[in-house]
Amino acid sequence: MLQLDNFNNNDYSEIKNNKIINKEDTINNVKAGYQYLNVGDFEINESVAGSLKYGQEIYVSITDGVSSDIAIMPGYKWEITNGDIKIKDVKNSSNLSANGHRSSSPHIGFKIDRESTKPSTIKFSNVHVKVDGKAPISNTESGGYQVVIWGPGIANNYKGLIDNNTNDNDYFETPGIGDKYINVETGADQSKPNINNSVQMSFDDSIIKINDSEQKLDIAPYISEKNNSMMVPLRYVSYALGLPEDSVKWDAETSTVTVDAGSRIIQMKINDSMMKINGVNVPMLSKDGYRVNAEIKNDRVFIPFRNLAEALDIKVDWDEQTKTATYNSYGLD
Repeated sequence: MLQLDNFNNNDYSEIKNNKIINKEDTINNVKAGYQYLNVGDFEINESVAGSLKYGQEIYVSITDGVSSDIAIMPGYKWEITNGDIKIKDVKNSSNLSANGHRSSSPHIGFKIDRESTKPSTIKFSNVHVKVDGKAPISNTESGGYQVVIWGPGIANNYKGLIDNNTNDNDYFETPGIGDKYINVETGADQSKPNINNSVQMSFDDSIIKINDSEQKLDIAPYISEKNNSMMVPLRYVSYALGLPEDSVKWDAETSTVTVDAGSRIIQMKINDSMMKINGVNVPMLSKDGYRVNAEIKNDRVFIPFRNLAEALDIKVDWDEQTKTATYNSYGLD
C-alpha cells in the first residue's frame, strides 16, 4: 500500500495515511448525480504512538481542493484494527468544511477518547458517497478527489502551529493529509422525470392518498422484518405518481422489475440490494445505512419507500409517529 507523509519529523510525531483499499486496489470511479455510491475503505494510521492527542477533534472529507461536491453519507462503519487508541462521538456533521467555512456537505467527525501507547489504525468501511450533479469530471492525472483527514487533531502534528496564541481558525489554514480516492466520470442524465403528483401511504393502511383524492387498494404497505423499512407496492405507487400504466414491467425469468420514467430507467431485482439507474449500479440503503431490497408479497413487488424516491429524484417525507410516507408533500394539505 502506498503511504503519504505530509509532516516533518518533529516533536508532534507524524501521521501516515494508507492508500485507499478496495478489491481492485484502485481509485474509485463514480458518476455525478447519484447518491449512496459504494466506494473503497480507508484507514487513518499513526506512525508514532500518541500522535493523535486526547480530546482533539478529527474530520474526514472528500474534496478536490476547490469545492465539496462529494459528501460522505451515513451508514459507514469504523473499527480500531491496530493499537489501543480510543475514539468517540463518531458522527456525520455538515457545519464545517476543509477551508473553515460552513458547508452543507456531510463529513465524518470524531474525538480522541484515549491516546495510543502503540501506533494505531482507525479503519472506515461500508463507505457510501453522494456526488453532486455539478461535480466536474476528473481523473488521477489531474488529481481527482482526495479523502482528506484534517482538523485540530491533525494540526497538532505541525511543529510550531499550536501555541498559546493559536485560535481555532488557524486549524483551517493547515492542510490535512490526503490521498487520491475518487474519479468522477460522465455524469448521470440530470433531467428529472416529470412527476408532480403528491402521494401518501401509511403502514397497514390500504388507503392511498393522491393529491386531494383517496383510493382503496387491495393490499397495504407493511414493515419488512428483513429490511426494517416500510415496503410499498411498486406498481401502485408508480401509477399514483403519474407514470403511465406501461411504465412498470416485470421479468419473471430474472425476477427483475423495470420502471421507465423517461429520463430515468430504474431496475430492481428481488432480494438484491443493488438497483440500476440508467444502467449504473446504485446500492439500496435505508436512512441509517443498512442494505435493503425489493420483496414479493401476495404476488406483488414491494420496495422500500425511500429508494424509489431517491431513484426518481423526488422528495419523500417520513412520519415515524404515524408511519406514513409522503412523496412530493407540497401537494397535500
